[in-house]
Amino acid sequence: MLEDPDGAAHEFFVRSLGGTDAAVQGIGAGERSERLAALRRQRMLLAGLREEAESALVGFPADHDSEWVSDAQRVYAARRSELRHELVLAVRALEAAVAGVAAAIAELSAAG
Repeated sequence: MLEDPDGAAHEFFVRSLGGTDAAVQGIGAGERSERLAALRRQRMLLAGLREEAESALVGFPADHDSEWVSDAQRVYAARRSELRHELVLAVRALEAAVAGVAAAIAELSAAG
């Protein structure tokens, strides 16, 4: 799993659930439980999406080198390569999002 070195994903998820790190310290137990449940649901959904993207990446057709290819085949191969690269970036972004949510969960749990 990728780390979130600058904390951007963590910051986004803390803010999306109603505040800053300081605000997290001042919430009640009921609200903390609700936020934790929401974060855990979000983590589960993101992890599932990441797994689907990883699965698609594994099943992505490999590039084939050939002595002769038509222009259409070259264009198709180039676009397929671009799509594979975009899928790799999506997997990385989802990994960072899952890490950010996990960090928010840990912080919120520790604040309780």
